[in-house]
Amino acid sequence: TLNSKNLTKKESYLIALAVSVNQKHDALEQSFTRLALKEGASEQEVAEAISVTSLMNVNNVFYRFRHYMDHEYY
Repeated sequence: TLNSKNLTKKESYLIALAVSVNQKHDALEQSFTRLALKEGASEQEVAEAISVTSLMNVNNVFYRFRHYMDHEYY
């Protein structure tokens, strides 16, 4: 299990879910989804963890792209 003084088990599992989504590890994604739901996470919270991870990945790609482009293109 993931133990923390500052996070609940639900929060820990949602963070672990986000990491597994980021790493594209399907087995861990399914496991942490089940664990988070078991600890009281709603379907919306699970969807939010996945969505936020996806959004952060898009931002990382976009800003890396902007860094390499000439300033006249944006």
